[in-house]
Amino acid sequence: MQEFNEQGTRKLKDTVEKELGNILDRLESLTSDQCSYDTFSGKAKDMEGNVKFVIETDAIK
Repeated sequence: MQEFNEQGTRKLKDTVEKELGNILDRLESLTSDQCSYDTFSGKAKDMEGNVKFVIETDAIK
């Protein structure tokens, strides 16, 4: 059982935590106030606005 834990489940757990941690860090960075835009080309102070980016990528195969 100890060997299964060390070679199997612990490795899997460590990998998932590392990769998920990286993804969550990126998501947090992208959704922070520092990355939010309310104008792309300018707007008057009394106007509201928001900006969304559409990124086209190659197909996932």
